[in-house]
Amino acid sequence: MKFSARRIWGLLAGLGILAAGVLLWARRSPRKTVSQIPLTQVQLGPVIARMHAQGTVKGVDSDRLMAPMIGGGGLNLIQVPADGTPVKAGQVVVRFDPTVQEYNLQQAESQLAQAKAMLQSAQATAQAQLLSDQYSLVHARYNVARAKLNVEENPILPAIQAQENNLALTAARAALLQTQRNVASDAASNQAQVAIEKAAETTARVQIELARRNMARMSLRASTSGYVAVMTNPWGTFMFGPGTVIPEFQVGDPVRPGSTVAELPDLTHEQISVDINETQAGSVSIGQPARITVSAFPGWIFHGQISQVGGVQGPPWDRQTTCLVSLPPTRAQLRPGMSARLVITTGALQHTAWLPTQAVFTQGRRSYVYVPHNGKFVEHSVRIRLRGETQVAIAGLAPGQSVALVNPTVRKPQRAAKLPQTGPSLPGRHGRR
Repeated sequence: MKFSARRIWGLLAGLGILAAGVLLWARRSPRKTVSQIPLTQVQLGPVIARMHAQGTVKGVDSDRLMAPMIGGGGLNLIQVPADGTPVKAGQVVVRFDPTVQEYNLQQAESQLAQAKAMLQSAQATAQAQLLSDQYSLVHARYNVARAKLNVEENPILPAIQAQENNLALTAARAALLQTQRNVASDAASNQAQVAIEKAAETTARVQIELARRNMARMSLRASTSGYVAVMTNPWGTFMFGPGTVIPEFQVGDPVRPGSTVAELPDLTHEQISVDINETQAGSVSIGQPARITVSAFPGWIFHGQISQVGGVQGPPWDRQTTCLVSLPPTRAQLRPGMSARLVITTGALQHTAWLPTQAVFTQGRRSYVYVPHNGKFVEHSVRIRLRGETQVAIAGLAPGQSVALVNPTVRKPQRAAKLPQTGPSLPGRHGRR
Protein backbone atom coordinates (compact mmCIF):
# COMPACT_ATOMS: atom_id res chain seq x y z
CA MET A 1 0.00 0.00 0.00
CA LYS A 2 1.47 3.31 -1.09
CA PHE A 3 1.17 6.51 0.95
CA SER A 4 1.14 9.90 -0.66
CA ALA A 5 3.30 12.71 0.62
CA ARG A 6 0.18 14.52 1.83
CA ARG A 7 -0.90 11.61 4.03
CA ILE A 8 2.58 11.21 5.46
CA TRP A 9 2.77 14.87 6.43
CA GLY A 10 -0.71 14.69 7.99
CA LEU A 11 0.28 11.67 10.09
CA LEU A 12 3.43 13.44 11.29
CA ALA A 13 1.44 16.53 12.21
CA GLY A 14 -1.02 14.45 14.28
CA LEU A 15 1.82 12.75 16.15
CA GLY A 16 3.36 16.13 16.89
CA ILE A 17 0.11 17.49 18.30
CA LEU A 18 -0.28 14.38 20.49
CA ALA A 19 3.26 14.70 21.82
CA ALA A 20 2.72 18.37 22.60
CA GLY A 21 -0.47 17.53 24.53
CA VAL A 22 1.33 14.89 26.58
CA LEU A 23 4.13 17.30 27.42
CA LEU A 24 1.65 20.01 28.35
CA TRP A 25 -0.25 17.61 30.68
CA ALA A 26 3.00 16.48 32.27
CA ARG A 27 4.02 20.07 32.94
CA ARG A 28 0.61 21.10 34.35
CA SER A 29 0.25 17.91 36.51
CA PRO A 30 3.67 17.12 37.90
CA ARG A 31 3.97 13.73 39.64
CA LYS A 32 4.26 13.92 43.39
CA THR A 33 7.50 12.74 44.87
CA VAL A 34 8.01 10.90 48.18
CA SER A 35 9.29 14.09 49.79
CA GLN A 36 5.93 15.83 49.11
CA ILE A 37 3.78 13.19 50.90
CA PRO A 38 3.51 13.00 54.73
CA LEU A 39 4.63 9.64 56.07
CA THR A 40 3.91 7.61 59.16
CA GLN A 41 5.34 4.43 60.56
CA VAL A 42 3.82 1.16 61.68
CA GLN A 43 3.64 1.27 65.48
CA LEU A 44 3.55 -1.58 67.97
CA GLY A 45 1.16 -1.31 70.92
CA PRO A 46 -2.45 -1.68 72.10
CA VAL A 47 -5.48 -1.03 69.86
CA ILE A 48 -8.93 -0.55 71.40
CA ALA A 49 -12.12 -0.41 69.32
CA ARG A 50 -14.95 1.63 70.79
CA MET A 51 -18.45 2.49 69.68
CA HIS A 52 -20.50 5.52 70.73
CA ALA A 53 -24.26 5.17 71.12
CA GLN A 54 -27.30 6.80 72.68
CA GLY A 55 -29.51 4.88 75.11
CA THR A 56 -32.45 5.14 77.48
CA VAL A 57 -32.66 3.98 81.08
CA LYS A 58 -35.34 1.37 81.81
CA GLY A 59 -36.19 -0.97 84.66
CA VAL A 60 -35.12 -4.60 84.63
CA ASP A 61 -38.25 -6.15 86.11
CA SER A 62 -40.81 -3.46 85.49
CA ASP A 63 -44.40 -4.28 86.42
CA ARG A 64 -46.33 -3.68 83.23
CA LEU A 65 -49.92 -2.53 83.47
CA MET A 66 -51.43 -3.92 80.28
CA ALA A 67 -54.91 -3.51 78.87
CA PRO A 68 -56.79 -6.81 79.45
CA MET A 69 -57.32 -9.16 76.53
CA ILE A 70 -61.09 -8.73 76.38
CA GLY A 71 -63.15 -8.95 73.22
CA GLY A 72 -66.60 -7.72 72.39
CA GLY A 73 -65.98 -4.01 72.80
CA GLY A 74 -63.38 -1.26 72.94
CA LEU A 75 -61.41 -0.22 75.99
CA ASN A 76 -61.46 3.44 76.96
CA LEU A 77 -59.34 4.99 79.70
CA ILE A 78 -61.24 6.74 82.48
CA GLN A 79 -58.31 7.00 84.91
CA VAL A 80 -54.56 7.28 84.27
CA PRO A 81 -52.15 9.18 86.52
CA ALA A 82 -49.53 11.65 85.37
CA ASP A 83 -46.08 10.37 84.56
CA GLY A 84 -43.98 10.06 87.72
CA THR A 85 -46.91 9.84 90.17
CA PRO A 86 -45.95 7.82 93.29
CA VAL A 87 -48.22 4.84 94.10
CA LYS A 88 -48.48 2.20 96.81
CA ALA A 89 -48.89 -1.55 96.53
CA GLY A 90 -52.53 -2.50 95.85
CA GLN A 91 -53.53 0.97 94.71
CA VAL A 92 -55.64 1.30 91.56
CA VAL A 93 -53.45 2.97 88.95
CA VAL A 94 -55.32 2.61 85.66
CA ARG A 95 -59.07 2.14 85.09
CA PHE A 96 -61.02 1.43 81.94
CA ASP A 97 -64.66 2.17 81.26
CA PRO A 98 -66.65 -0.87 82.56
CA THR A 99 -69.92 0.00 80.78
CA VAL A 100 -69.66 -2.83 78.26
CA GLN A 101 -68.83 -5.37 80.96
CA GLU A 102 -71.70 -4.16 83.15
CA TYR A 103 -74.05 -4.65 80.21
CA ASN A 104 -72.62 -8.12 79.61
CA LEU A 105 -73.17 -8.94 83.31
CA GLN A 106 -76.81 -7.84 83.15
CA GLN A 107 -77.34 -9.89 80.01
CA ALA A 108 -75.75 -12.95 81.61
CA GLU A 109 -77.89 -12.59 84.75
CA SER A 110 -81.03 -12.32 82.62
CA GLN A 111 -80.01 -15.42 80.68
CA LEU A 112 -79.42 -17.27 83.96
CA ALA A 113 -82.92 -16.42 85.24
CA GLN A 114 -84.42 -17.55 81.92
CA ALA A 115 -82.35 -20.76 81.98
CA LYS A 116 -83.53 -21.53 85.52
CA ALA A 117 -87.19 -21.08 84.50
CA MET A 118 -86.72 -23.27 81.44
CA LEU A 119 -85.02 -25.94 83.56
CA GLN A 120 -87.88 -25.99 86.05
CA SER A 121 -90.37 -26.22 83.18
CA ALA A 122 -88.44 -29.08 81.57
CA GLN A 123 -88.21 -30.94 84.89
CA ALA A 124 -91.98 -30.49 85.52
CA THR A 125 -92.77 -31.66 81.99
CA ALA A 126 -90.54 -34.69 82.44
CA GLN A 127 -92.25 -35.56 85.76
CA ALA A 128 -95.72 -35.26 84.25
CA GLN A 129 -94.71 -37.32 81.26
CA LEU A 130 -93.24 -39.96 83.56
CA LEU A 131 -96.52 -40.27 85.50
CA SER A 132 -98.51 -40.50 82.28
CA ASP A 133 -96.20 -43.14 80.87
CA GLN A 134 -96.38 -45.15 84.10
CA TYR A 135 -100.21 -45.13 83.91
CA SER A 136 -100.12 -46.20 80.25
CA LEU A 137 -97.71 -48.99 81.10
CA VAL A 138 -99.91 -50.27 83.98
CA HIS A 139 -103.00 -50.12 81.74
CA ALA A 140 -101.23 -52.05 78.95
CA ARG A 141 -100.12 -54.74 81.39
CA TYR A 142 -103.66 -54.98 82.75
CA ASN A 143 -104.99 -55.53 79.24
CA VAL A 144 -102.48 -58.30 78.69
CA ALA A 145 -103.44 -59.99 81.96
CA ARG A 146 -107.16 -59.79 81.18
CA ALA A 147 -106.58 -61.17 77.67
CA LYS A 148 -104.72 -64.12 79.19
CA LEU A 149 -107.66 -64.90 81.47
CA ASN A 150 -110.00 -64.86 78.50
CA VAL A 151 -107.73 -67.23 76.59
CA GLU A 152 -107.81 -69.71 79.50
CA GLU A 153 -111.59 -70.09 78.92
CA ASN A 154 -111.11 -71.09 75.27
CA PRO A 155 -111.59 -74.85 75.89
CA ILE A 156 -115.19 -74.33 76.95
CA LEU A 157 -115.97 -71.61 74.40
CA PRO A 158 -116.98 -71.83 70.79
CA ALA A 159 -114.15 -71.86 68.28
CA ILE A 160 -114.96 -68.41 66.95
CA GLN A 161 -114.93 -66.80 70.41
CA ALA A 162 -111.72 -68.68 71.28
CA GLN A 163 -110.09 -67.31 68.15
CA GLU A 164 -111.17 -63.79 69.13
CA ASN A 165 -109.60 -64.24 72.56
CA ASN A 166 -106.33 -65.32 70.97
CA LEU A 167 -106.32 -62.28 68.69
CA ALA A 168 -107.08 -59.96 71.62
CA LEU A 169 -104.13 -61.40 73.61
CA THR A 170 -101.78 -60.85 70.65
CA ALA A 171 -102.98 -57.24 70.28
CA ALA A 172 -102.60 -56.58 74.03
CA ARG A 173 -99.07 -57.89 74.02
CA ALA A 174 -98.20 -55.71 70.97
CA ALA A 175 -99.71 -52.67 72.69
CA LEU A 176 -97.68 -53.38 75.85
CA LEU A 177 -94.47 -53.63 73.83
CA GLN A 178 -95.22 -50.33 72.06
CA THR A 179 -96.04 -48.67 75.38
CA GLN A 180 -92.74 -49.84 76.86
CA ARG A 181 -90.91 -48.38 73.84
CA ASN A 182 -92.81 -45.10 74.18
CA VAL A 183 -91.96 -44.89 77.87
CA ALA A 184 -88.24 -45.40 77.18
CA SER A 185 -88.30 -42.82 74.35
CA ASP A 186 -90.12 -40.24 76.47
CA ALA A 187 -87.69 -40.76 79.34
CA ALA A 188 -84.66 -40.26 77.05
CA SER A 189 -86.22 -37.18 75.42
CA ASN A 190 -87.08 -35.62 78.77
CA GLN A 191 -83.60 -36.32 80.12
CA ALA A 192 -82.07 -34.68 77.03
CA GLN A 193 -84.28 -31.62 77.40
CA VAL A 194 -83.39 -31.29 81.07
CA ALA A 195 -79.68 -31.66 80.23
CA ILE A 196 -79.99 -28.90 77.61
CA GLU A 197 -81.60 -26.56 80.09
CA LYS A 198 -78.93 -27.40 82.70
CA ALA A 199 -76.22 -26.65 80.13
CA ALA A 200 -77.88 -23.30 79.39
CA GLU A 201 -77.92 -22.56 83.11
CA THR A 202 -74.23 -23.50 83.42
CA THR A 203 -73.37 -21.33 80.41
CA ALA A 204 -75.18 -18.38 81.94
CA ARG A 205 -73.33 -18.87 85.22
CA VAL A 206 -69.99 -19.00 83.38
CA GLN A 207 -70.87 -15.80 81.51
CA ILE A 208 -71.74 -14.12 84.79
CA GLU A 209 -68.42 -15.19 86.28
CA LEU A 210 -66.55 -14.02 83.17
CA ALA A 211 -68.35 -10.65 83.18
CA ARG A 212 -67.53 -10.14 86.86
CA ARG A 213 -63.91 -11.11 86.25
CA ASN A 214 -63.68 -8.73 83.30
CA MET A 215 -65.15 -5.96 85.40
CA ALA A 216 -62.44 -6.58 87.98
CA ARG A 217 -59.82 -6.47 85.20
CA MET A 218 -61.03 -2.99 84.25
CA SER A 219 -58.98 -1.74 87.21
CA LEU A 220 -55.20 -2.27 87.13
CA ARG A 221 -53.51 -2.21 90.52
CA ALA A 222 -49.88 -1.69 91.52
CA SER A 223 -48.15 -4.86 92.72
CA THR A 224 -45.38 -2.90 94.45
CA SER A 225 -44.82 0.62 95.69
CA GLY A 226 -43.02 3.01 93.39
CA TYR A 227 -43.93 5.54 90.77
CA VAL A 228 -45.75 5.36 87.44
CA ALA A 229 -44.09 5.63 84.04
CA VAL A 230 -46.87 6.30 81.53
CA MET A 231 -46.23 4.85 78.08
CA THR A 232 -46.69 6.66 74.79
CA ASN A 233 -49.80 5.96 72.76
CA PRO A 234 -48.68 4.84 69.27
CA TRP A 235 -52.25 5.24 68.01
CA GLY A 236 -52.64 8.71 69.49
CA THR A 237 -51.65 10.47 66.27
CA PHE A 238 -52.45 9.87 62.62
CA MET A 239 -49.59 11.91 61.16
CA PHE A 240 -45.98 10.81 61.39
CA GLY A 241 -42.97 12.70 60.15
CA PRO A 242 -39.88 14.58 61.25
CA GLY A 243 -40.50 16.26 64.59
CA THR A 244 -43.67 14.30 65.37
CA VAL A 245 -44.14 13.84 69.11
CA ILE A 246 -46.10 10.73 70.13
CA PRO A 247 -48.35 11.64 73.09
CA GLU A 248 -48.69 9.62 76.27
CA PHE A 249 -51.88 7.77 77.21
CA GLN A 250 -54.48 10.03 78.73
CA VAL A 251 -58.10 9.89 79.89
CA GLY A 252 -60.49 9.19 77.01
CA ASP A 253 -58.00 7.40 74.77
CA PRO A 254 -59.11 4.11 73.22
CA VAL A 255 -56.69 1.31 74.01
CA ARG A 256 -56.13 -1.91 72.16
CA PRO A 257 -56.22 -5.10 74.26
CA GLY A 258 -52.72 -6.14 75.30
CA SER A 259 -51.21 -2.66 75.04
CA THR A 260 -48.94 -1.51 77.88
CA VAL A 261 -50.43 1.66 79.34
CA ALA A 262 -47.96 2.22 82.19
CA GLU A 263 -45.04 0.61 83.97
CA LEU A 264 -43.96 0.45 87.59
CA PRO A 265 -40.18 0.20 87.26
CA ASP A 266 -38.00 -1.65 89.74
CA LEU A 267 -35.91 1.05 91.42
CA THR A 268 -33.28 -1.40 92.68
CA HIS A 269 -32.03 -2.56 89.26
CA GLU A 270 -31.73 -0.64 86.01
CA GLN A 271 -30.55 -1.30 82.51
CA ILE A 272 -29.88 0.76 79.40
CA SER A 273 -31.74 0.13 76.16
CA VAL A 274 -29.67 1.21 73.15
CA ASP A 275 -30.38 1.01 69.41
CA ILE A 276 -27.36 0.25 67.22
CA ASN A 277 -27.32 0.60 63.46
CA GLU A 278 -27.35 -2.64 61.50
CA THR A 279 -23.97 -1.86 59.93
CA GLN A 280 -22.32 -1.74 63.38
CA ALA A 281 -24.33 -4.48 65.11
CA GLY A 282 -21.94 -7.20 63.93
CA SER A 283 -19.21 -5.97 66.27
CA VAL A 284 -21.45 -6.06 69.38
CA SER A 285 -21.66 -9.18 71.56
CA ILE A 286 -22.79 -10.15 75.04
CA GLY A 287 -20.31 -9.35 77.82
CA GLN A 288 -18.66 -6.33 76.21
CA PRO A 289 -18.02 -3.51 78.74
CA ALA A 290 -19.65 -0.11 78.41
CA ARG A 291 -18.86 3.26 79.97
CA ILE A 292 -22.08 5.18 80.63
CA THR A 293 -22.88 8.78 81.44
CA VAL A 294 -26.41 9.91 82.24
CA SER A 295 -27.52 13.44 81.38
CA ALA A 296 -29.43 13.80 84.66
CA PHE A 297 -26.28 13.03 86.69
CA PRO A 298 -23.46 15.12 85.21
CA GLY A 299 -20.03 14.06 86.38
CA TRP A 300 -21.16 10.54 87.27
CA ILE A 301 -19.70 7.60 85.39
CA PHE A 302 -21.43 4.21 85.40
CA HIS A 303 -19.99 0.93 84.19
CA GLY A 304 -22.02 -1.92 82.73
CA GLN A 305 -21.88 -4.65 80.17
CA ILE A 306 -24.04 -5.85 77.30
CA SER A 307 -26.47 -8.50 78.55
CA GLN A 308 -28.70 -8.98 75.53
CA VAL A 309 -28.46 -8.42 71.77
CA GLY A 310 -31.79 -8.37 69.99
CA GLY A 311 -32.73 -8.95 66.38
CA VAL A 312 -32.64 -6.43 63.57
CA GLN A 313 -35.86 -4.48 63.06
CA GLY A 314 -37.11 -1.29 61.50
CA PRO A 315 -37.65 -0.01 57.94
CA PRO A 316 -35.11 -0.92 55.24
CA TRP A 317 -33.57 2.55 55.33
CA ASP A 318 -33.06 2.54 59.12
CA ARG A 319 -32.46 -0.99 60.40
CA GLN A 320 -31.62 -1.04 64.11
CA THR A 321 -30.60 -3.68 66.66
CA THR A 322 -31.84 -3.17 70.23
CA CYS A 323 -29.28 -4.11 72.88
CA LEU A 324 -29.60 -4.10 76.66
CA VAL A 325 -26.74 -3.01 78.92
CA SER A 326 -27.04 -4.20 82.52
CA LEU A 327 -25.99 -1.94 85.41
CA PRO A 328 -24.91 -3.03 88.89
CA PRO A 329 -26.83 -1.63 91.88
CA THR A 330 -26.02 2.05 92.32
CA ARG A 331 -26.89 4.73 94.83
CA ALA A 332 -27.97 7.04 92.03
CA GLN A 333 -31.74 7.17 91.65
CA LEU A 334 -31.92 6.50 87.96
CA ARG A 335 -35.38 6.72 86.46
CA PRO A 336 -36.63 4.99 83.31
CA GLY A 337 -36.70 7.38 80.39
CA MET A 338 -33.48 9.19 81.29
CA SER A 339 -31.14 9.58 78.32
CA ALA A 340 -27.65 8.15 78.48
CA ARG A 341 -24.47 8.14 76.41
CA LEU A 342 -22.55 4.90 76.04
CA VAL A 343 -19.01 4.10 74.95
CA ILE A 344 -18.92 0.37 74.23
CA THR A 345 -15.58 -1.40 73.98
CA THR A 346 -16.10 -3.80 71.08
CA GLY A 347 -12.55 -5.21 70.95
CA ALA A 348 -8.98 -4.83 72.21
CA LEU A 349 -5.54 -6.06 71.14
CA GLN A 350 -2.67 -5.37 73.53
CA HIS A 351 0.46 -6.04 71.45
CA THR A 352 -0.13 -5.57 67.74
CA ALA A 353 1.04 -3.56 64.74
CA TRP A 354 -1.17 -0.59 64.01
CA LEU A 355 -1.51 2.46 61.77
CA PRO A 356 -3.66 5.59 61.86
CA THR A 357 -7.03 5.04 60.20
CA GLN A 358 -6.29 7.60 57.43
CA ALA A 359 -3.25 5.58 56.28
CA VAL A 360 -5.28 2.42 55.46
CA PHE A 361 -7.42 2.38 52.33
CA THR A 362 -10.15 -0.07 51.36
CA GLN A 363 -11.51 -1.02 47.97
CA GLY A 364 -14.17 -3.71 48.07
CA ARG A 365 -12.85 -6.45 50.36
CA ARG A 366 -9.24 -5.47 49.84
CA SER A 367 -7.32 -3.25 52.25
CA TYR A 368 -3.97 -1.71 51.32
CA VAL A 369 -1.44 1.01 52.13
CA TYR A 370 1.05 3.00 50.05
CA VAL A 371 4.69 2.08 50.73
CA PRO A 372 7.57 4.23 49.37
CA HIS A 373 9.83 2.32 46.97
CA ASN A 374 12.55 3.73 44.68
CA GLY A 375 11.28 7.28 44.91
CA LYS A 376 7.61 6.43 44.34
CA PHE A 377 4.71 4.76 46.15
CA VAL A 378 3.42 1.25 45.53
CA GLU A 379 0.30 -0.42 46.91
CA HIS A 380 0.82 -3.06 49.58
CA SER A 381 -2.06 -5.28 50.75
CA VAL A 382 -2.65 -5.65 54.49
CA ARG A 383 -5.15 -7.54 56.64
CA ILE A 384 -7.21 -5.59 59.15
CA ARG A 385 -7.36 -7.30 62.53
CA LEU A 386 -9.27 -4.62 64.42
CA ARG A 387 -10.51 -1.16 63.50
CA GLY A 388 -10.76 1.51 66.19
CA GLU A 389 -11.72 5.16 66.09
CA THR A 390 -8.22 6.44 65.27
CA GLN A 391 -6.21 3.20 65.01
CA VAL A 392 -6.29 0.15 62.77
CA ALA A 393 -4.59 -3.07 63.85
CA ILE A 394 -3.02 -4.64 60.76
CA ALA A 395 -1.10 -7.71 59.69
CA GLY A 396 1.29 -7.79 56.76
CA LEU A 397 3.76 -5.02 57.66
CA ALA A 398 6.59 -5.02 60.16
CA PRO A 399 6.79 -2.33 62.87
CA GLY A 400 8.81 0.67 61.74
CA GLN A 401 7.77 0.40 58.08
CA SER A 402 6.97 3.81 56.57
CA VAL A 403 3.70 4.30 54.70
CA ALA A 404 1.90 7.27 53.17
CA LEU A 405 -0.42 9.10 55.50
CA VAL A 406 -2.60 10.25 52.55
CA ASN A 407 -3.41 8.86 49.14
CA PRO A 408 -0.49 9.95 46.90
CA THR A 409 -2.44 9.33 43.68
CA VAL A 410 -5.03 12.02 44.41
CA ARG A 411 -4.12 15.40 42.92
CA LYS A 412 -5.06 18.53 44.78
CA PRO A 413 -7.63 20.66 42.94
CA GLN A 414 -6.24 23.90 41.57
CA ARG A 415 -7.57 27.04 43.15
CA ALA A 416 -9.59 29.33 40.89
CA ALA A 417 -7.77 32.55 40.00
CA LYS A 418 -9.23 35.71 41.41
CA LEU A 419 -10.60 38.10 38.81
CA PRO A 420 -9.19 41.63 39.14
CA GLN A 421 -11.67 44.40 39.83
CA THR A 422 -11.84 46.74 36.91
CA GLY A 423 -13.93 49.39 38.57
CA PRO A 424 -15.58 50.54 41.79
CA SER A 425 -18.20 48.29 43.32
CA LEU A 426 -21.76 49.14 42.41
CA PRO A 427 -24.28 49.97 45.09
CA GLY A 428 -26.61 47.15 45.93
CA ARG A 429 -26.80 44.01 47.98
CA HIS A 430 -23.04 43.26 48.17
CA GLY A 431 -21.46 46.70 47.93
CA ARG A 432 -21.62 50.25 49.13
CA ARG A 433 -21.62 53.43 47.22
